[in-house]
Amino acid sequence: MRQRAAWSKQTVGLRFAPIAFPLIAAVLAVTVWAALITLATAAAGFGAATIDLALLALLASQLATAPAKLAAAPIALAATASTTRLILARHAGQRFLASRAALT
Repeated sequence: MRQRAAWSKQTVGLRFAPIAFPLIAAVLAVTVWAALITLATAAAGFGAATIDLALLALLASQLATAPAKLAAAPIALAATASTTRLILARHAGQRFLASRAALT
């Protein structure tokens, strides 16, 4: 009798195994994909920030050396676009750091 009772307790855990394993795998997959997407977004934001800083430095050097050659409207538009992208990259970086801190 005792062996039968012990065996029936083991089968209770096995009945839930077909449900638990796919559920755990799905939760793990969602967590990993969310972390990868956050990391990719932050990396793209930092890459865009680096390019925009280089572009702004190039524009500033051209403005300092030959201001008569540059048209005001395209330069203002490029500077505004670069500044906007830098602000968006900063927000993406902050979200990445916050999500990384939440995972640890």
